[in-house]
Amino acid sequence: MIRTIPFFGFYIYRNYDILLIDWHSAIEIGLNAKYSGTLSTASNFVLNKLAKDTNTAIQCFPTDDYISLMKMILLEIISKEFNEAVLSKVKQASYTGIIGVYEQIEMSYRNRQPIIFKVIQFLEEYRNSLNGEKLNNYIDECIKKRQCLFELQNQQSDIDYFYQLEKNLFSS
Repeated sequence: MIRTIPFFGFYIYRNYDILLIDWHSAIEIGLNAKYSGTLSTASNFVLNKLAKDTNTAIQCFPTDDYISLMKMILLEIISKEFNEAVLSKVKQASYTGIIGVYEQIEMSYRNRQPIIFKVIQFLEEYRNSLNGEKLNNYIDECIKKRQCLFELQNQQSDIDYFYQLEKNLFSS
C-alpha cells in the first residue's frame, strides 16, 4: 500500500519507506535571500523572521529542509483539523499563527510523547550548529527508526534511543 501526499511531494509505503518525489531547498543553502519555500512546514526561525519582515533576507541551512521534512510527516499523521488550521494560517500569512498551531498540536499530543516532536525540537534548537556530517548522521539514524516518526505514541525504548542519539551526536 502506498499513501501519496502530493501536496508535500512524497510517498509513504506500508513499511514506512519514504520516497521523496519533489525535494530541493527553497533557496540556496547559506545564501541570504528572500524566502520562497513552503510556509506550512517552514522552520520556526524562518517563520519568526518573516513575521518581523516578509522582505527580509534569510540565511537558510540544511537543517531548515529537514525540519520541513519532519513537519511534512507530522502533518500526515495528525488529525485533519490541525492540517486545516495550519493551511488557514498560511492563507492569512500569519507566520506566528502557524507556529501557534504547531504549539497546539504539540500540547494535544504531549502525553503520548511522539518522537517526531522531539526530532523537530532538536533540529530547531540546533539549527545553526547541526550541519555536514553531524546533521547527516542524525538524519540517517532517524531514518533507521523511521517507523517511530510515524507513531503518535512510542515505546520507552524508542524514546530512549532518540535521547541517546542526541546525546552521542555532540559527544563524538
